[in-house]
Amino acid sequence: MSLQPDFTDELTHVLDQAKRQGATQADAIAFCERSITHRRRNNLPELTEASDGQAIGVRVFIDKQQTVLSTNDLRKETLDRMVENAIAATKLLPANPYCGLGDNPTQAPDADVLDLNDPTELDGNWLQEQATIAENTALENPAITNSEGADASCSRGFLQMANSLGYSFGFPSTSVGVSVAVIAGEGETMQVDYASHSVVHAEDLESPAAIGARAAERAVAALNPRKVPTCEVPVIFSTRVSSSLIGHIAQALNGRAQVESASFLLDSIGREILPTSVSITENPFLPRGHGSRPIDGEFVVGTARSIIDQGVVNGYFLDLASARKLGTASTGSAVRGVGSVPSPRAANLTMSAGTQSEEDLIKSVKSGLYVTSLMGMGVNVVSGDYSQGAQGFWIENGECTFAVAEVTIAGDLLTMLKEIVVADNLRMRRRFNAPSILIPRMTVAGA
Repeated sequence: MSLQPDFTDELTHVLDQAKRQGATQADAIAFCERSITHRRRNNLPELTEASDGQAIGVRVFIDKQQTVLSTNDLRKETLDRMVENAIAATKLLPANPYCGLGDNPTQAPDADVLDLNDPTELDGNWLQEQATIAENTALENPAITNSEGADASCSRGFLQMANSLGYSFGFPSTSVGVSVAVIAGEGETMQVDYASHSVVHAEDLESPAAIGARAAERAVAALNPRKVPTCEVPVIFSTRVSSSLIGHIAQALNGRAQVESASFLLDSIGREILPTSVSITENPFLPRGHGSRPIDGEFVVGTARSIIDQGVVNGYFLDLASARKLGTASTGSAVRGVGSVPSPRAANLTMSAGTQSEEDLIKSVKSGLYVTSLMGMGVNVVSGDYSQGAQGFWIENGECTFAVAEVTIAGDLLTMLKEIVVADNLRMRRRFNAPSILIPRMTVAGA
């Protein structure tokens, strides 16, 4: 599944054409990806699919007007039409005083230190083996009655960017993952659950047997769920869902949300929103990190930094436009596709671990809910109102006693965040990572 692209000629041609046709500035981005997916169900293959894709996009500026267009046809006549259409469209648009290129980096970043490119060559046979082991292991559990299927996939991509100020940069990336979903029980009592793991390098992938066993254990544990009466109790977010709280913080501290006054953390620099024992850091240079990037989509090199330091907000996630609106500098947070303007996005975020074990957090709860799954889109990042469908286990006298389903947990994010207690079980498995989190008071709406 090798991939060795070079878009230098196409990017140079696009930028030359943009300048020739009247652009005062321009940048261009090209991307290609090759992927393979194997899917099976009940020990029978359902799909083995290989795909290849490539695209190139240009962003042209005429003074303070901008347009982005893209194409997956890299022939020069098509690229010329793309640039011509972009120039024509730009002239019809209103000015945006905050758009435009930034300064080029004074020193080129070193993509190799991020180790985002796995040289291991994977193929369909290897993926078939991973999916087979994951599903068969799950089905070995006697309480599992059926399979929803197992997937194994890998991809290899390459991103290259250039701008009219003479800067160019490109880097490769890879990913591989396995997932499986199974059914426990039968009829109206059956429960479905899953397990998955994805990584940058194949050697870091959890064993497919462990993934399959975990999926089966989760489905079996969810059998015979009960409803609980509406109450206000402590709620523990397991590590499976605790990173979602980091996601809500990241949305609220996004530069676009700040400039649009669409955040419950509006103008929050210097405000204490978490306990002083809790910090959140960002590291775009984390080796083999899911959100790692040597440079952002506007040729700005980010930094490893503290977003929330001892409970106090230290910074936002800014691209050039949002930074200019706020009168500050970009944080190297711009992400873009070939056909979209840049927008801010957090890289790898990590919430600091506490000193108590998850078991200790559970033991501290007389009656409450241990959450393993969240459903729905009930979080309002503008107001901070929080309401999510949930399932998990009821805690009684410091022990998880029975499965719980069809409940809603609700609260106010500002209050929730200020009162959190974090466990010591931090694991680095995703772009956002957090230990188990105890929130002392939430409304659990049940029967």
